[in-house]
Amino acid sequence: MSKPSNDDFGARSKLNRAPANLTQRGAERRDALLAAALRIIVKDGPGSVTFRTVVAEAKASHGSVAYYFGTREELIREAMVLVANRNIEALAKMLREFESTPIELASLATTIAHHSTQQMIEDRSMGITIIELHLAAARYPELRPVLHDWGRAYA
Repeated sequence: MSKPSNDDFGARSKLNRAPANLTQRGAERRDALLAAALRIIVKDGPGSVTFRTVVAEAKASHGSVAYYFGTREELIREAMVLVANRNIEALAKMLREFESTPIELASLATTIAHHSTQQMIEDRSMGITIIELHLAAARYPELRPVLHDWGRAYA
């Protein structure tokens, strides 16, 4: 990945930058581009995510990638937000099971371990993506707010 400027990833870590007025078809196209970027991250790492590789993977136009994301760095940031949100949703679902019952620490620890195993090992794509995006955040400070928000879900 080329050295991004401070504005490339931005400090917008909680929500994606998707245009508010997307039609259902537009949202589906944007999601397909993100899915293509995630497949590239799993296969070759985030350094291989370019507009050209996403266009080829998604069978889309260069203009559509530019329209929905603006920059390569924003595309990677949005992919990281998507993975973080999926991981957080899975964690929240798991923790909801404990809301209605008294918490037994051993049971909670077992459940969290199972969640981590599922997210990192059983779902190979998710595990690779999580590791790759953590490494990207270590390399590029602009991604760290996303990682920070992601980590707060575990607090």
